[in-house]
Amino acid sequence: MSRIQFGTYWPAYWRIRITGCVNLSRLTDLKPEDLALYVHEYTHFLQEITSTSGLNFTWNILDRFRQILAAVQHGGDEINLPLKGPTVDEQLNYFRALRPVIGSRELDHDNGTYTVRSVTLPPNRLIEELTDGHKIPEVHLALENREGRQREYIFGSDAIQESMAQLLEQRIDGHHATGQFPYIAAKRLAEYLCPAVAGKSEFLFAACDAALMSPYPGWHFYQLLMEMERTRAMPERAEEIYRFAFALFERDHWMVLESYEKAVESLSHVVAELFGDRPEFHPTKTWFIHVLRSAFQLRRDNPYLMLDLYRDKIFGPALNWVVEEVGFPEVMNGCNERWFSAPLALKGLEAGIEPIHLWAIWQIHDLLLQGIPPVNCLLSETGLHNSFARKQSWQKMNWSGSRCL
Repeated sequence: MSRIQFGTYWPAYWRIRITGCVNLSRLTDLKPEDLALYVHEYTHFLQEITSTSGLNFTWNILDRFRQILAAVQHGGDEINLPLKGPTVDEQLNYFRALRPVIGSRELDHDNGTYTVRSVTLPPNRLIEELTDGHKIPEVHLALENREGRQREYIFGSDAIQESMAQLLEQRIDGHHATGQFPYIAAKRLAEYLCPAVAGKSEFLFAACDAALMSPYPGWHFYQLLMEMERTRAMPERAEEIYRFAFALFERDHWMVLESYEKAVESLSHVVAELFGDRPEFHPTKTWFIHVLRSAFQLRRDNPYLMLDLYRDKIFGPALNWVVEEVGFPEVMNGCNERWFSAPLALKGLEAGIEPIHLWAIWQIHDLLLQGIPPVNCLLSETGLHNSFARKQSWQKMNWSGSRCL
């Protein structure tokens, strides 16, 4: 099913962009299709801040920028763009190694009839080189549609995240979700590996969420379903899938919550170093780190956090609690109107928070690595600013039932 409007979420920069001029000041007033679009993109924000794989991806982006920026600052007065040299090569190699971990995205039009015919696990040589021999295979799916057309699809974190977001948006009354890749990729693989998980949406959602708690979600999703099918470990409740998955990961020497906590602290350190001690950046830096640590507390206290959100009604107590703890990221519509809401604990600091500072990082990143000049931005003594945002600041985002109002 095609949508009139589309959404995009930028991880690391915490921005949602929705085409069209939909008014997002109060979510409870949205039409079902517009609400589903926002919930889908907000789910991606939650996936990023409540999972190891999400934080690892964000750390990779921001730490790459931090290291490249440090090389520029120590490289003399003249800068040739785009940047070249060993530091840039090393950081781009890390990103290339992550590409198969992220995986494929769309297929051709009307791809909902593709099913999995086989799975192969080629080695990711670049990860082996960069991690001193850590062997993490890629997950390649051989697909075939009902006309006999064959395609290869790399199953990774993108497919898992989109499949989860699709399942959650389907909970909205009056909304009919799309049946295309990547939104059905996890279900198609589950149908091939472990039909019992594919047959119950709550089980599939839990398997996806559990896999995101590892740095290699595609590989661990595959391992999880293979082991469940091999041992005939058919759960009665979705919580059992998390427990089974975490025990499986720990047998592979991946300590789930401990590793997640390390990811939070590593990313907090990078963000603190990027923003430094400049007072104009203090509210934004404080907000970013606060959200990371609040999300960790939520997940540590309740490993089934995302499952509870899936089970609850859209404006129920589970989501209200999460919004109070982590707020809403910046969202911009097609008319360049912006909305934002800080966590409840930061309401006193909210007016000084400027999410556009994160977007400036993205623009400088592209300027240094690709030579692409920032759009609608100005350099000043205090850094890079979006000139449009200076004229029109963000508006407060609301919904009923939350103390965040």
